Amino acid sequence: MKTFFVFLLLSCSLAFNAQAEQFLSNDSFQLAKAFKLGRDTDLGGGFSASRLTVKSKNSYQTSSSSSARQTCDSNCKQCDARIGQCHLCKTGFFLNNNRCIACPENSSCSGRKFTCDAGFFKQNLSCLSCNTLSVENGFCDDCNDKGECTLSGCYAGYYKADKSCLSCSSIKVENGTCKNCDNEGICTDFSCDYQSTFNGTSCVKDVIWSPCNPYNNEWGGINGRYGWTNSTGAHSWNYDGEHTIPSDAWCWDGYGMTATINVPDGANYPAIAIRFWSRVTVNGSFSTKYLNIDMSSHNTGGTKIITFNDPVTAEKIIFASKLGTLVFNGGLNGNPSCAVKDGWCHCTATKCVIDG
Repeated sequence: MKTFFVFLLLSCSLAFNAQAEQFLSNDSFQLAKAFKLGRDTDLGGGFSASRLTVKSKNSYQTSSSSSARQTCDSNCKQCDARIGQCHLCKTGFFLNNNRCIACPENSSCSGRKFTCDAGFFKQNLSCLSCNTLSVENGFCDDCNDKGECTLSGCYAGYYKADKSCLSCSSIKVENGTCKNCDNEGICTDFSCDYQSTFNGTSCVKDVIWSPCNPYNNEWGGINGRYGWTNSTGAHSWNYDGEHTIPSDAWCWDGYGMTATINVPDGANYPAIAIRFWSRVTVNGSFSTKYLNIDMSSHNTGGTKIITFNDPVTAEKIIFASKLGTLVFNGGLNGNPSCAVKDGWCHCTATKCVIDG
């Protein structure tokens, strides 16, 4: 009986040792041992303890940490290789959609974004000059990063008003028109209108029709052959043909289609008006401050010429319309200025013409 128990004990011991050797030699033991010791044990076949999870006591599988390392843009300075995400680019580059892009012209880069230099604004991935922004009648000097003009200037002939550029001609000048101004809207150059004269500082209204106005209270009518010299010496007439100016006339105004006007030699008038719509001949030398011409009435076409056969001296010649030519056979003296309503004209020593 004692012999039987000894045999049984030996048999159990041998079986236990065989199982122990098998356990020690299999991967499960090696895996458990590696986990316990915290080592990354290569189990062959590309597996290691740090990349395994146990499904059951007899099997294991790779974990998600077995993914391959990912790379970032070549100009990336700080890269998360686990997911291939760049967080910071190298100097001279900025980050855009996980790519490192070279800084555009006229900008500076922080490695993450770019900022346009002063005088430039951001558009897409570029920096454009503020000068490219449109400003009506002017130009943009500075702008914000959104491309909104913050400082503008105006072209010559315009001035700044709020955020607009207005024409200098919109500045009111009594009896004249502003031609140029500074950026604050102060007129620096102006021209007098055709019925005014510059007196050195301003435009002064000319004496054109009055007191020789044919429609004043002392005018006897507007139809037929009328001639009149009023109590102040203003002489007017309304008919065609030859007419002689009285020697006591202070000024005169003639109206009709054609005429021959005889003027006392050497006469001096503050103002005269010739309002005929066809041909006129004037005989006799005279001087006047204002020589007023109106050939627009009954505009039937044809040649509109006034011929002065003797010397004339004048300070200013005024056309009430863009019609008519003055011919001075005896010469034009005084170097007069020339003005026309809504247009331009010029005079020489022998002629005055309308330019447009």
